[in-house]
Amino acid sequence: MKILFKISLIIFMAFFPSVAAFAQKPVSEMTREDVLSLEYDELIEYQLNDLMKFAEIVGVSVQELQDMILNPKQTTASKYAEDHFSSPLSMTVISADEIEKSGATCIPEVLKLVPGIIVRQKTNGNYDVHIRGNDYVPPGEKILMSENSSTLVMIDKRPVYNYFQGGTYWETLPIGLNDIERIEVVRGPSSALYGPNAVSGVIHIITKKELKSKPTFDANICAGTYDALGGSLSAAVGIGKKFRFRASANFDKRSRFTEKYFDLHRGKYWNLEEMLPHIEENNYGTYSSIDEAFENSELSTNNFGVNVFTDWDITKNISLHYDFGYQKSDVQTCFVEFGTFISRRQSETFSSDIKLKLWDGEIHLSTIEGVQDLAKGVRGFKFDTYSYNAIASYNFKFGDFVFTPGFLAQACQYNDSLYVDIEYHEGFINGSKWLGTVEFNFRLDYRPTDRLRFTAAYATGAYSKPEKPYYSYQLVSSLKIDDNNMMRVVYSRANSSPFIAPTYSNYTTLFEEHHQAVDVFSIYQYLGNQDLDLPVMHLAELGYRNKLLKNLYSDVEVFYSRTENFNAAINTIDDVVVLDTTTVVLFQTDQVITLPIVSNQFGVSASFQLAWGKNFKLRAFGTLQYTLLEDVEVRDSLILNQFTGLSIDRFSLQNNPALINMEHTYTPSFYGGITADYVLFDKLTLGLNLYFTSKQSTFYKQHRTRQKTLDARISANLMVNYEITKGINTYVSARNLSSSEDSEFIFLDSVKKMFFFGIRGKF
Repeated sequence: MKILFKISLIIFMAFFPSVAAFAQKPVSEMTREDVLSLEYDELIEYQLNDLMKFAEIVGVSVQELQDMILNPKQTTASKYAEDHFSSPLSMTVISADEIEKSGATCIPEVLKLVPGIIVRQKTNGNYDVHIRGNDYVPPGEKILMSENSSTLVMIDKRPVYNYFQGGTYWETLPIGLNDIERIEVVRGPSSALYGPNAVSGVIHIITKKELKSKPTFDANICAGTYDALGGSLSAAVGIGKKFRFRASANFDKRSRFTEKYFDLHRGKYWNLEEMLPHIEENNYGTYSSIDEAFENSELSTNNFGVNVFTDWDITKNISLHYDFGYQKSDVQTCFVEFGTFISRRQSETFSSDIKLKLWDGEIHLSTIEGVQDLAKGVRGFKFDTYSYNAIASYNFKFGDFVFTPGFLAQACQYNDSLYVDIEYHEGFINGSKWLGTVEFNFRLDYRPTDRLRFTAAYATGAYSKPEKPYYSYQLVSSLKIDDNNMMRVVYSRANSSPFIAPTYSNYTTLFEEHHQAVDVFSIYQYLGNQDLDLPVMHLAELGYRNKLLKNLYSDVEVFYSRTENFNAAINTIDDVVVLDTTTVVLFQTDQVITLPIVSNQFGVSASFQLAWGKNFKLRAFGTLQYTLLEDVEVRDSLILNQFTGLSIDRFSLQNNPALINMEHTYTPSFYGGITADYVLFDKLTLGLNLYFTSKQSTFYKQHRTRQKTLDARISANLMVNYEITKGINTYVSARNLSSSEDSEFIFLDSVKKMFFFGIRGKF
């Protein structure tokens, strides 16, 4: 009831603005951030001399300033700057101002503000993020399959990707929220633009660049419930007109919402001291150190990052950018399941990024190096890791044509030889393994008229493993009916790259048990496959954008996607050898293969943005979709009986799996959100955002088949910000305000209310 009261209060004040006094800041005191936070209808009320002053503060012309306020620039959809309304793809831009007003405490939490993204909290501050779903396919497999390996995440065009199993470990990003200028999200296959792994879309994080010559500082510190403590500090300066420098640091530490763990063997949540004896009893040889695996069991997140950003405008047409990052993180999250779903992940990495811009071209080199222990205390998951990326492109303009050829080269290397006994195959890869990609691509943009536009992109290349060529493409046609209406049609194909674990795994574990005078030796192998067919997504989409009024903006997209070549490990050998009356050897081998399963998604997303007067802004968005899985291989007789009513013994299914069609109910059928910003008066602002998902359900196989349902959930977050004096603000942020405290991710921690208090200064 309290949440409903707060929502009602904000809506009431929105429709009756006279209840709150609104005082404009004097023009002389306004900063660049203040100017860019103005709405278009606010801007046009100022006199010309004020507009000229604003343009001077931002560093653009008056007309350019008006265009920026009404229609922010983006670069991800077309690889060069253009306004959001004209973007040829389905995309959303979240600005630094929106991030700050939302009260978000980490990057994945910001993504709850974006249409078409499913966000689930695993443990306090650790998230699972998917664009339009296809999450945990095929259902019932290892929890590793829930990782999002189909979305490309970039920082300033630099891929930040884990090449072991695929996906992005969000805690390993060195930047903090204070470093972000904006986040651009493209929904749909984009590998033709950005290389492999932009299968379901792109999340592009663009960092701040210093524009002023005088030094500026930004400091933020906050504390909250569940031992939460976070902060950031940045300093920036422009040296002359050609050189800009910015340095930052951030940290985030918090405890779990609960200290209980889900016990896979008994199917219940237990305290650590109750659960450990059962884990030790049922996981012989799996853990190298139980103490390390469950050390600091109450800790959820402990992250630290440092960054340096430099920009040097050598000439008008030549510039050099160099960025450096360092991060160290320690989280309890969900990655593997050995007795419980929660495992501890530690990372320490260094990243560097060099960009050389030459007229309309760019050469981009980046690296990430470090040590990662993906499941601390569990054998075989610690590596030295290296990844390298090289990208070159150039825009050639010929009248109405823009032709952009490009080249991409990527390589990664993982080495576990310092951390395991290679001779006994304790590691997953047992030595040093590498993967590489070489690709040639081009993009063609043709505008025969001011309103009609055709865009095509194509990429082709080869991997070191598997030794098969690949290709991606994107075809887009957009029609700007008038200044307020635009339609677009998209058809695209995108591919995933190979990953180290599915390609090279060669892992062996020996379990020893004693049953009534009989010694049982279980030998388990997990093997990769160097000849896999890699995941591919096809997409057809129709989109429509509309400026209904000067302060009301809408965007609707209808889509169909078909994804195939999912990979998973299946049991290929299951044998029993009786050596004598007292000794039995059990052999089990799982090998990664390409499955016949196909995922079909049908959906529609809609978003609306409203600016009401000078003090209220509202955005509402939602996605309704249906996910159908074809040719799902079923080797479990209980699961087959549950979905079809058929009864076939498990031995027959092992060699001849049944193929069934089923709705994939772990991808929610409906999800979306509402965000509202309200200025009560000059110094006090409120930010409210709601995020909701419909019921989700899946099954899981570990010792026995379990069905797990996550109920429909609404998460409400409230941010109250008060300006003490110019440049200094204090705020209170309430997170996860809802009546439900259930888990958002299968068999993980319940999500509870959190409260933060902080202070921020900008000088």
